[in-house]
Amino acid sequence: MISIDDLPRLMEHLRDLDLSEVQRRLLVDLGEQLEGSTRQALSEEPGGEHESPWLQTGDLCDSIGLQVDAATVVIGSNNPVAVYQEFGTHTTLPRAFLGPTAVAASDAVLATVGATIAEALADL
Repeated sequence: MISIDDLPRLMEHLRDLDLSEVQRRLLVDLGEQLEGSTRQALSEEPGGEHESPWLQTGDLCDSIGLQVDAATVVIGSNNPVAVYQEFGTHTTLPRAFLGPTAVAASDAVLATVGATIAEALADL
């Protein structure tokens, strides 16, 4: 139990907490999780379910990349095929993999955010 007498000490510890480092570590962890999940979504062998792209040459999977800056994580692809798969064309239905992967990961993302913040506070 924390008493009112503990507040000055706790405030001092909170001032020492490097929130930018906690945020950077969190974003890198989340980005790596989402990048792995996105690659996994692209590993369906031909002949199975075709709601997401089938693994053909591996080029689309290999093109998945991660960019992290101070406040943003971006998972995407520089392969033009990704746009056609994600949104479809006038002759092909979409086989989205980026959006659904992000939605499916939302609970894990929230858990990671909570755990990272709890860990940072526990280290005080």
